[in-house]
Amino acid sequence: MSGFSTSPVLIIGMHRSGTSLLTRLLEQQGLYVGWRLAANHEASFFNKRNSWLLASAGGRWDTPSTFDHVLGDQEGLVLAKKYLQEGLGSPAIFEFLGPWRYLRYRSLFAMQEPWGWKDPRTTITLPIWLSLFPNARILHVVRNGIDVAQSLYKRQQVGRSLGRRNMERHSRLMQLVPKKGWFGTSPRAASRQSAFEIWEEYLSYADRFTKDLGEQVLELRFEDLLDAPRTEMERILEFCGLQPATRALDSALQAIRPNRAFSFRHDAELRQLWSRNREAPWMVHHGYDSLELRFE
Repeated sequence: MSGFSTSPVLIIGMHRSGTSLLTRLLEQQGLYVGWRLAANHEASFFNKRNSWLLASAGGRWDTPSTFDHVLGDQEGLVLAKKYLQEGLGSPAIFEFLGPWRYLRYRSLFAMQEPWGWKDPRTTITLPIWLSLFPNARILHVVRNGIDVAQSLYKRQQVGRSLGRRNMERHSRLMQLVPKKGWFGTSPRAASRQSAFEIWEEYLSYADRFTKDLGEQVLELRFEDLLDAPRTEMERILEFCGLQPATRALDSALQAIRPNRAFSFRHDAELRQLWSRNREAPWMVHHGYDSLELRFE
């Protein structure tokens, strides 16, 4: 298919930062984000490719620094770009486009409607995707590191409990198939402080890969979206080149819960974590060091 094609909107940011909420809002406003979606409104097609990229140097979402080895392999990057580029125009893209759009476009390079994808790991793999889509618009969502750390910690605890229960109930059966993952989502999230450090790493990568992109990047704080959703969404929609669908936007914004902002205020242990880390560079950079907290 020839003619005008649109560049994607890439929604990046640390896990548990509100990227899922923003993606759902944008989808309701006309941004196509994929046919087959995995958990947290992420396109399975790009999830698989980001997992492959990170695993190529022995990494995962929670060990982003290993990806520097991939970025340092120049010959390998040429091959990776060719491999991904061919995939974006192959039948494999059916997983993202679905039947109707696959018959119409056949390739992501032929897309003629607003589209994009959300995967926090794109924060780390961004240079490779920008080599394929140099005009992509980047939406970077930032949330305070304490709430992110707590969310990661809680998710790990739930996963740990599930793993323990499965061991107790199915221990013999589990020995027949080698276990693929850890007991929970990540051992790095087994403590809130360690989870906070993953947040710091992601923000460092986001800054490193976007600081020279100028108006190609829009950075927003999750807390600002919760506090002034209409103002923030109008700004975001303009950046994405989307026309607001007023009635749908009104309905969507009613589901936003402002009390999710700075949830750590209401927990003494988390307030201590904030006090210990409030002067961390990225906390200061995003204004999370000088909050006027109304502790309860």
